[in-house]
Amino acid sequence: MRVRAKIVICLLLCGVPLVLFAQRPASVQGEFLYKKANYASIFLHSDGWGVSYFNWRHKTYKRKVLFGVDVLNMKHPKEVKSFNVFNENSKGYVFGKLNYLYVIRPQFGYKKLLYDKLRPSGVEISYILTAGPSVGIARPVYLEILKFDQFGGIVPVEEKYNPEAHNIFNIYGRARGGKGWGEIKFHPGLFAKAGLNFEYGVDSDGIKSMEVGVTADVFPTRIPLMANIDNKVVFVSFYIALQIGKKDF
Repeated sequence: MRVRAKIVICLLLCGVPLVLFAQRPASVQGEFLYKKANYASIFLHSDGWGVSYFNWRHKTYKRKVLFGVDVLNMKHPKEVKSFNVFNENSKGYVFGKLNYLYVIRPQFGYKKLLYDKLRPSGVEISYILTAGPSVGIARPVYLEILKFDQFGGIVPVEEKYNPEAHNIFNIYGRARGGKGWGEIKFHPGLFAKAGLNFEYGVDSDGIKSMEVGVTADVFPTRIPLMANIDNKVVFVSFYIALQIGKKDF
């Protein structure tokens, strides 16, 4: 009886950890397998859209360190698309727009788990905080301007937008997309992001998630986006992102 009792006790002691492990959330069971991940995303924000690429690595079970970069465009909130008053088939343009603004955001931060998945089809909820430099790239706007040629006819000519010389009557439309890249100006600043991440993918080694949050870009001087309108130093935006990626060992 004593031998049998010892065998039963040993089996119970060996089985308890297995039972406890089996009852742990799915992401905890995989914690020892997946220590890092890479994912990309596309997002919409209050003043435009962009794409991202991120890498995270575990620091603790609930906390991950994030490295990544956003690339996006930024519009002035008072931009309104216009068309030539005499030809609506011309390319649309934004009257008064001086520069296109693109922003590159290298960033570092962390992601902390709030609610774990209790099953593969569940949703994992985390919050993220990141910050870093914000590099604004301003490209001047070129338009097609109606001019008289040497024969007295009217032809469209590509020129950099000049609010003192160009108006709704002589602007024909937007110029080709390649104009102005040789005249870009850089505007270095700072950036911060806070958001909630909802991971819903059912594959243990895959990432499918949605993220919502708020960002703030701060520049030391005003970036001239529009003529005769106050241009901002601080750009605050709300965003929603769809993300896809893969976890790794």
